[in-house]
Order: sequence, then structure tokens, then C-alpha cells
Amino acid sequence: MLATTRTLPATGAGYGWEWKWDGARVGARLRADGQAKLDSRNDKDMTRTFPEIAAALAVALPGRRVAVDGEVVALDPATGAPDFGRLQHRLGTTATPALRAETPVSYILFDLTHLDDQPTTELPYTTRRALLTELGIVHPLLSVPPHQVGVDPHTLLELAKTHHLEGVVGKRVDSLYRPGRSPAWLKHALRNRIEVVVGGWTPGQGNRANTLGALLLGRPTPDTGDDGMGLRFVGAVGTGWTAATAGRLYQRITELASPTSPFAEPLPRLYTRQARWVRPELIGDVEYRSRTAEGYLRHPSWKGLREDKTLRDL
Repeated sequence: MLATTRTLPATGAGYGWEWKWDGARVGARLRADGQAKLDSRNDKDMTRTFPEIAAALAVALPGRRVAVDGEVVALDPATGAPDFGRLQHRLGTTATPALRAETPVSYILFDLTHLDDQPTTELPYTTRRALLTELGIVHPLLSVPPHQVGVDPHTLLELAKTHHLEGVVGKRVDSLYRPGRSPAWLKHALRNRIEVVVGGWTPGQGNRANTLGALLLGRPTPDTGDDGMGLRFVGAVGTGWTAATAGRLYQRITELASPTSPFAEPLPRLYTRQARWVRPELIGDVEYRSRTAEGYLRHPSWKGLREDKTLRDL
């Protein structure tokens, strides 16, 4: 179940309020024999990516059969807040001991969709939340943060800003769990963030001529086909990644090389002179300050690939 981006209501009445976590959405299913499977929101198997989370669930809930919904996060050591930029080092990988030590992760659980022999999707949000709390999960890699009912969401948003969190999420207290985007759940972020499709790239300059310079970004329009062709160009991003991340991105985009542009209109000449096109299969997360009159992102910064999303999610 996905939240809809909306402005905050005047009061928080009728909603349960949670923090908006800057991580990757992951559902987990635990069998009675202790075997756990993790999946992204687009059904990619994430168990080998986050094996420590699967193991933690088995330890915390021995003999139980549950399905839970939550967010895997990597914390910024300086602020203690989730940072998707750090998490991207783990996405799309098979975790090695060195990688797990370099970028530790934890799992924030915020919903329960199956409990032992019964689905819980037909129960109201507050009932599901109570059942999740009653599981009594205790493990250093797992947490079930409390939700707040009937509080002022604007005050919570100020608290989110103070503690370097991404924003807040409000869920109707009577909402059933329905897969897909729902107006019963709303989200409000503090920073401008957008999910984009990578449609091309330009090489670096000088001694970086054989490496990644910038990614060319697009958003789907009503005319965009299932193959991703017909994107609307929204700008380019060339900052926000480390050398290691740039290397991994370069490998991914060169594997997706295409002779044709996936954008609906010709790009500004600034980009077309050096543009290399790719099949529009990679989804990225970008933070930006504002938009130009043409709709291009101003001062964008790359946050990471969204391995848990596809073109249809945008």
C-alpha cells in the first residue's frame, strides 16, 4: 500500500501519524521454520541483499508465521537519521561481510499483513498496528516505532526537521491494507524529492572523459509507452555520488546502451552534443532545490537507484 503526496490537513484528526523514513520499502515473510524472504515493492528478492534482516526476524519471532511491511534504512553516523545516499551502497548487491560492516542497516516495521494462519489486510490500520506491537519484537536490527493518533501533523513536521528526518506519513485510522497508491495514506516530505527515469548520460571532462559525467533524466507522460519511450526531459544530474557509486552506475548504464533517445522531444543542445542514450529501465531518486520555467530540476543531487521501483510506479 502506497501513500499519496498531499499537503498536510489542518488537524491530524482521523489519522495515525508516522515518520517518513528515507530508506527502501521491503516486505518480509517469515515461516514457522525460521526461513524468511524479503521482497521489494516490485517483487524483487532482497533476501541476499539484506541477509542480516532475514536472520533477525527469525531470531525475534521464533515459530511465528507473519508477513510484515516496512523500510530498510542505513543511518547517518553524524545525525542518527536514515540516509538513502548511504543505503544505495547496499542496493543491487549480494551482501558480503565487508559490505555489511561498512554499511550496516536496520529494518523499521510499520504494518502487519499476515499473522500465523490469518491475513490481516481486512483489519483497520489501528488494529494491525496494535497486533504488530503485541508481537513484542526485540532485536537490535528491528524496530517498531510508535504511531501517533490525533496529533498536530504540523508540529510533527517541525520535529522531523529538527531530527533530520524526511517528513511525515498520515494513515486513516480505519484504512484497510490495499495494495497500490491510496488516498487513505498521505505523505509530506520536507525536501523536494523526485523519482526519475535514467534515459541517457554524458561523459566526464578532461581526465574523466571515460567515466560518468551526468545522467539525463526523464519523467513519464500519458503518452509514454510500456517500453519507457516518450519520456519528458527534466534535466541532468552530475553530483551526489562517490567515485565507487559512479563506477557502478557507469557499468549499469553502459549495459543498457541504446541507439535511440527515449525522450519525446529533442534535448537542449547543451546535452545532445555528447549524449549517450540508454534503455529507460533504471529508476533514480533525486533531491533538488526548485524548478526552472521549463520544468527542469534546479541544483539536483543524486540520492541513489531505486531498485524497488519500476517505470509503472512513477
